[in-house]
Amino acid sequence: MASTTQVDQCITKARSLLFVPGDRPEKFRKAMLSQADVVIIDWEASVIPERKAYAREATSAFLNSAFCSKRPVAIRVNPARGPELELDLAVASTLAISGLFLTMVETSADVTKVGNYAPAHWELVAMVETAVGVFNVSAISLTPRVSRLAFGNMDYQTDLRLGDVHEAMIYPSSVITLASRCAGLPSPIAGVTADFSSPDRFIADASFERSMGFGAKLCIHPKQIAWCNRSFATTQADIQWAKTVIEATRDTYATQVDGVMIDRPVIERARRILED
Repeated sequence: MASTTQVDQCITKARSLLFVPGDRPEKFRKAMLSQADVVIIDWEASVIPERKAYAREATSAFLNSAFCSKRPVAIRVNPARGPELELDLAVASTLAISGLFLTMVETSADVTKVGNYAPAHWELVAMVETAVGVFNVSAISLTPRVSRLAFGNMDYQTDLRLGDVHEAMIYPSSVITLASRCAGLPSPIAGVTADFSSPDRFIADASFERSMGFGAKLCIHPKQIAWCNRSFATTQADIQWAKTVIEATRDTYATQVDGVMIDRPVIERARRILED
């Protein structure tokens, strides 16, 4: 069982975050042995109401067992405006976890309700998943205890009756990434890609999401982790480009590299790449 000191700040730095259903304990070990930066044991979307209590019991039994892993763990809890959250928090408070993913966050009060109860070392991720949540995301991002934002794309699509196309995600993605930046939060976490049968759709989604300013992605199957880590990694080509820009601009902020004009904003982008 990992100590809290080992997992502090792991969610804010994560690129790949793997969901595992809380009522499927036979899947816990495989998830923990994966290469995901963080494992999220889900007590919400993947668990029917009749099995919520079992999910909490199974999670507690596993995390308090002799199984040893340094893989950071978070819990996705049920919504603040439902009957299960207090039960979730009571059990979660007994576990050595990194933090919580707060479901269906629509107001600052949804975060505050948990933040007033949660231990100080827990990282709290506000999952923005509805039209109301997107509308209020600036206030949500500025709420004390929010460590990072995540986009619940599938619930958002359902709420607005949208198709599963990138064009429909441009506005909420832009608003969420803008709010994160203005609040001084890490780049937000993109939502899931339901198709895990081949890498093509996942990589296309991740490429779009990275272009919108996301810095990580939620995964629903272990095979997606490698695709995710690759999609959100700084490439050697990125690093070489950044080094070339810095070298070319030692004495001037206005020059060209390979026929492309370089000035201060581009130089700052190159510096950030080398600092990551």
